[in-house]
Amino acid sequence: MTRAPSSPVDPGSASRFPPEVGSRAWTLGERWASPVTVPGAPTGLVAVALKPRGVQLSWSAPSSTGGSVVTGYQIYRSSVSGAETLIATIGNLTTYADTSVTKGLHYYRVAAVNNAGTGALSAETVVTAK
Repeated sequence: MTRAPSSPVDPGSASRFPPEVGSRAWTLGERWASPVTVPGAPTGLVAVALKPRGVQLSWSAPSSTGGSVVTGYQIYRSSVSGAETLIATIGNLTTYADTSVTKGLHYYRVAAVNNAGTGALSAETVVTAK
């Protein structure tokens, strides 16, 4: 079977190329780079109103990291369901205190970030800020 060379995984080894899809031409023990994808959506997003003002968010990391560590999270908020916009980017923490929120009903979503980019948004949660 003849294969056209693709990009080598190891730049110093021009003879080692990833196997074609469905090919069994590779040798046991060889390692091929897997593509990194964006992480899945965080789960279990909870929002709690704080006194005298603010909202505390907490969530769980996504079950799929996309093959790369989660480096941070993006926090989204809106006063209308489904219209959330980015309000903050944080490091690899699973809590966030939104102290800039005003009184009233607010919707939140969170997305995980890794080296490939921003992943899917979490399920929406709603809270009434005091």
